[in-house]
Amino acid sequence: MATLYENLGDANNKPEVVPRQLKVGILTVSDRCSAGTQEDKSGPNLKILVESHLQRLGSVNVLTGCVPDEFHIIKSCLTHWSDNENCVLILTTGGTGFSLRDVTPEATKDVIDRDAPGLTVCMLSKSIESTPTAMLSRPVCGIRKSTIICNLPGSKKGSQECFEFILPALGHAFDLVLNNIHKIELTHTNMTKVTAQVHKENIKKSPPHCHGRTESTNEVICLVQNCQNQYFETPPMSIRGSLDSLHSNDSSIDSSDYYSQSSTENNHACPHRKTAVYIDTPKVAERDRFSPYPMLQVHKALSIILGSIQPMKKRHLVNLHAGLLGKILMEDIRAKEPYPPFPASVKDGYAVIAADGSGVRKVIEPIYAGHMPQQSISSGECSRITTGAPIPPGADAVVQVEDTEVVEKTKKGDEILVNIKSIPVQKQDIRPIGFDIRQGETLLYAGEKLGPSELGLLAMAGINTVPVYSPPSIGVFSSGDELVPPGEEKGKGQIYDSNKIALIAAIREQGFNAADLGVLPDNPSRLCEVLLNIIDDTAHQIVITTGGVSMGEKDLIKKFLEKFGDIKFGRVNMKPGKPTTFATIKRGSITTYFFALPGNPVSAIVTFYLFVLPAIRKLAGFSKPNLQRIQARLSFDINLDIRPEYHRVRLNWDTDDGVPLAITTGSQCSSRLLSMRSCHALVEMPSNEAVRNLTKGSLVTALLIPKLIT
Repeated sequence: MATLYENLGDANNKPEVVPRQLKVGILTVSDRCSAGTQEDKSGPNLKILVESHLQRLGSVNVLTGCVPDEFHIIKSCLTHWSDNENCVLILTTGGTGFSLRDVTPEATKDVIDRDAPGLTVCMLSKSIESTPTAMLSRPVCGIRKSTIICNLPGSKKGSQECFEFILPALGHAFDLVLNNIHKIELTHTNMTKVTAQVHKENIKKSPPHCHGRTESTNEVICLVQNCQNQYFETPPMSIRGSLDSLHSNDSSIDSSDYYSQSSTENNHACPHRKTAVYIDTPKVAERDRFSPYPMLQVHKALSIILGSIQPMKKRHLVNLHAGLLGKILMEDIRAKEPYPPFPASVKDGYAVIAADGSGVRKVIEPIYAGHMPQQSISSGECSRITTGAPIPPGADAVVQVEDTEVVEKTKKGDEILVNIKSIPVQKQDIRPIGFDIRQGETLLYAGEKLGPSELGLLAMAGINTVPVYSPPSIGVFSSGDELVPPGEEKGKGQIYDSNKIALIAAIREQGFNAADLGVLPDNPSRLCEVLLNIIDDTAHQIVITTGGVSMGEKDLIKKFLEKFGDIKFGRVNMKPGKPTTFATIKRGSITTYFFALPGNPVSAIVTFYLFVLPAIRKLAGFSKPNLQRIQARLSFDINLDIRPEYHRVRLNWDTDDGVPLAITTGSQCSSRLLSMRSCHALVEMPSNEAVRNLTKGSLVTALLIPKLIT
């Protein structure tokens, strides 16, 4: 919608359009999201909306960040994005309520130069129409230099609605703050040419969603939320083509489902599906008795997964104060200047001339860290100096305070003369320029994970913003009518849903967020509807399901993937986890990576670590996404299975040769989640084709489960 007025006017006199470069910042303000205890749903959703809607205005580069509800951190990020990153728009989400920790409006007020009350009034008035509690929101909108800053609510729904409320004005607002005189004049001229009917409907109805425009510069397409008695122009074939490509893998959906051919009275374009989607579910007696999918070896399946996944290469600039911990660098980082930038003292002591040797010196001035010396040192003189302070001109050595004594002092206790008891040598206790970091030196390499030391190194080098990979968005389903959320009363034949809880916790333990997408029903059409809504939303790069992938009559996940996706493999030669399935589903240029894991609790968590975690890591930019492999020694005898087995063990490192001892966690039944308790590693047990058993003391390969709390 932001570009509608820009594209109205005389087609014969249309000026040349120069693509604009727009940088937009999206800042999530939340104590819990920044700490990783709650998934940030609003920020990623706003990023999708911004990239979708504002790309019509030019090339869009989106910066994202997540910070706690701290006034100075919010202010610092807003200032940096405005002054250094030159964002034309900053959207904050969260921290606008009545809570004592809600300080986003106060931080914004401290940053902006001018208020923008019209944007605030628009958001509040329209929000209150939807929910009375919106009157408890305290958003602030304003302008800092050439940056528009808007506070949006913290919820995904509220932030999306408020962004869509102000969206129609943003294109013109950008022109105004950027002083684009030509576009400002063009907009003012063309506003009068919008048809009265469209203008009336855009004001009267709920905020429009612009899905495209006609080839004529005098026609506008708006699809509004209410589907009755609206005025619309017929969409061009180019728009229908884009919708067809969006659902190119969905044989039951095409552009005719979105544009009703029978509704010709008002050329009404309705975006709702008119035909139900379905999957083939053969009669029980006619279902497959044997899986049609070949059984792959684990290493082959993992190779297919990692070969299918391509990390997003879009630069994602993140500020030091906006949640860099745990992120993966996209590019090498080099020092812009040497460190220290001046010769610095290593110790507290006295800056002297080494050639003077030992003896009495006159103290001319103290030099402290953070202050440049005001005088040069001459023969027979010295300056008292602190650790890290700049060496004064003329001095070429530092004598530590322990090797000196006071000879004369003032009545106030200041030093006049000191005795240098040791004989100094040139460069003694002095760090020369660039001693720690040379200018141009590579500090960090692409693919490195940013931990506390890495962040400290960036700060030391004065680097405030670095490009990192965006963490992948992940959604997790359980499946089956028998599942009940923990805490609710379960009926006969029902069990509590443990898989989803365990998987989401495992994902978060690795530093990523995951959304709880609920439980998939055992009804084919309903299951399709739920999954298609998630896939079409494209909010999750990785979708994980557990259950529904084996040979039962209610195992519907593979049927869904056969119809709507591209199954890369459907069985793996392993125990536990044989039915593990991996598929990709494309929607236009966007690929969803779909992992259908077995329903047994141990099978689900084991296959998560073996297959899903490396995939998540690769999407996040890890240069080495696989689990770490080590040698371990068995503490037990074991009979091998026909399939390679991943045996859960605890590791005891108290050994003489440094090789850890692998101690079994007990019964390895795939339903017994207790076998994962206190599990440190998965031991690769070979199949029994070559040998029937392994004895105590045998060396085996163990895959370490990272960051597991013991």
